[in-house]
Amino acid sequence: LKYPAYAALHYPEPYDVERVQREVLDARTLLIEYRLGEERSFLWAVSKRECRMVALPGREEIARWVKRCRRAITSPPSSADAFDRYVYRAHRLYRLLLAPIEGTLARYERLIIVPDGILYHLPFEVLLTRRVTRETVHLPVLLVDHRISYAPSASVLGLMQREWRRADRRKAFIAYADPVLTTTPRRPGTSDHTTRSVGHPQRPHASHETMSLDGELVDITRHLYGERGMNLEPIPYTRVEVESIARLFPRKATRIYLGRAATESAVKREKLHARCVHFATHGFIDERIPARSGLVFSLVDEGNEDGVLQMDEVFNLDLDADLVVLSACRSGLGTLVKGEGLIGLTRAFLYAGARSLVVSLWSVRDASTADFMRRFYQYLRAGCGRAEALRRAKLAMMNSDIPAYRFPYFWAPFILIDRPTGQDGTPSLHQ
Repeated sequence: LKYPAYAALHYPEPYDVERVQREVLDARTLLIEYRLGEERSFLWAVSKRECRMVALPGREEIARWVKRCRRAITSPPSSADAFDRYVYRAHRLYRLLLAPIEGTLARYERLIIVPDGILYHLPFEVLLTRRVTRETVHLPVLLVDHRISYAPSASVLGLMQREWRRADRRKAFIAYADPVLTTTPRRPGTSDHTTRSVGHPQRPHASHETMSLDGELVDITRHLYGERGMNLEPIPYTRVEVESIARLFPRKATRIYLGRAATESAVKREKLHARCVHFATHGFIDERIPARSGLVFSLVDEGNEDGVLQMDEVFNLDLDADLVVLSACRSGLGTLVKGEGLIGLTRAFLYAGARSLVVSLWSVRDASTADFMRRFYQYLRAGCGRAEALRRAKLAMMNSDIPAYRFPYFWAPFILIDRPTGQDGTPSLHQ
């Protein structure tokens, strides 16, 4: 095989329960793995000392409620009815997926979710452990009592336990943001409604003219815009996001690439040896050909790159990072393969040298994401582990002075893929 380490991540040998208990779990962690079937589905709850299996409804019923819940949370609330739809569906899903092990859940601080099928599209953090009303001040979401992370499979989680060689000299923070996508990029403040998204085709023949750069159409942009009708809007708040995060670290410990400098060539040239590597840009998933999935960088590139870092190019990055953040649209979704789950950018970055990732499950607003990421890194710098920092950032958004942030659309899309080691899987960033 050309890439044996990638093959190990892509098609790992199955882990038996005893090996998971021995090599993966600690006393405070519960692994919850799902397998969806036609007539019945199954849940395995595995802790350090016990394993329990529970039968669940079939795939069709679970899928129906996941789709309903996603419809309720993947766009900003337009009315009070939107909140009512969310709380009803999120509690219904909790009853379907987790209530059968409610007593077991209460004994563990950290949950590692191994989804199956459509469950990869669900952030379990949004599930409500009890019914609420519009007057309920503090929502009883699963996030309140648990640190939550995800894994593509128990086998991949085991591979993530391996020891990594760390570079002797590493930056604290390397980031890429605000790529040049048009000749007239908007600056922060012109609109706070831009989403970090590469949309789905909306019409058969989308216009190419809006993507003209210096009088010429970039090949990859023509492909994205013409063949799939995707929308590459400027995302100016990513600059605010990255600059505010960089200020949390000593200047010599950071390196950031903004605007025209945020190119695919710059990513490939850089030794991405850092505690955190942060990509604040558009991302897209090709459900038909996963290898074409990627992140979009500045389309004005002095090198010979097309501006899209595709999955097969990620494998060859010089990457050594405790955490990679894909602050981009739908970066966590990939093609679903029977028996092994998620194939997407997450696995590519794991292979390349990321020990953990934060990825998104739906298109996210530019301005609110900048706010969310700033909070997340503040908690990391304060000494929280990755799972706890993400948990606190989400709770802080929910309880902020901005009423809309209470709704999951703003805080729920970002999930953590990580392993259960140390305090909760991270060297601290406060050093």
